[in-house]
Amino acid sequence: MVHFKVETLQCRVGLNPQHLQSLHIKVQPLQEHKDQWSLEELQIIEKFFDTRAATPPYKPNTLSGFGKLLNVPFNVLKDIVQLMKLELVPSLVQQQQLKWSVQWCLRIPPSATPIVPTGMAAMIVCRTKTLFFLQITRIGIQYQGEAPSMVLPLVYDVSSNNTQLAEKRDPSPAFATASMHLKRFSDYASTQPECSLFPTVRDLLANFSLPSEPPILSQVTSSAAGQVTPAQQQIQNTAMQLHSPMASGQGPPQGPYGVQGMLPMGMMNGLPQ
Repeated sequence: MVHFKVETLQCRVGLNPQHLQSLHIKVQPLQEHKDQWSLEELQIIEKFFDTRAATPPYKPNTLSGFGKLLNVPFNVLKDIVQLMKLELVPSLVQQQQLKWSVQWCLRIPPSATPIVPTGMAAMIVCRTKTLFFLQITRIGIQYQGEAPSMVLPLVYDVSSNNTQLAEKRDPSPAFATASMHLKRFSDYASTQPECSLFPTVRDLLANFSLPSEPPILSQVTSSAAGQVTPAQQQIQNTAMQLHSPMASGQGPPQGPYGVQGMLPMGMMNGLPQ
């Protein structure tokens, strides 16, 4: 049994007492922070550990990545938990009409930009900046072949409340477009009192489109099955874009803030200054 504390949480990690074959975590808020965490948020952290950190193949760097994740400042961790929730509850992605699903990388995947060696813990904290990696996959429409997937190296700067992609040399069109999308939204979100991490990433998941989308397979309208025709899909996509600050220049959308075949990422100049 291992006990440790982070800024607002007390954690206990131990083996399953029945068969001693799996690790589990119990998370509780410290007494002075008990009103800052909901039961649902604590359960999300525990489930994420059980299903994403302490699972085969067992790698020390996976657990290290999870430990570093828990050690970020309180408001940043709250936003990370919201991203965990989108990953653990896929139905939320459909309910919120997001274009991309998201997966938090605890270790550096082979397809990621070579900032950090493959297999290392996928979270690096350097003074006021935190580097982390998300894998996003296009959903909601049918493709001829595998759906596009990207591994994005993101940097959150706690001093400026800014979230953006780490810079890279000779970026691909998809990477450059994603970087511009994030910068334009984060310029607004960074001026708000709330942490910009989750709102910025959620806007990307909801409104980012690749520069060149692959052909969409034809669909047959069926009211009983609830299928959507390409024309209806285009109308929905247009409506979503109208609610994005990228289209109107007027702040974030109302309401809650919101795999394989990965694209090559290339080399980086380093973290944004």
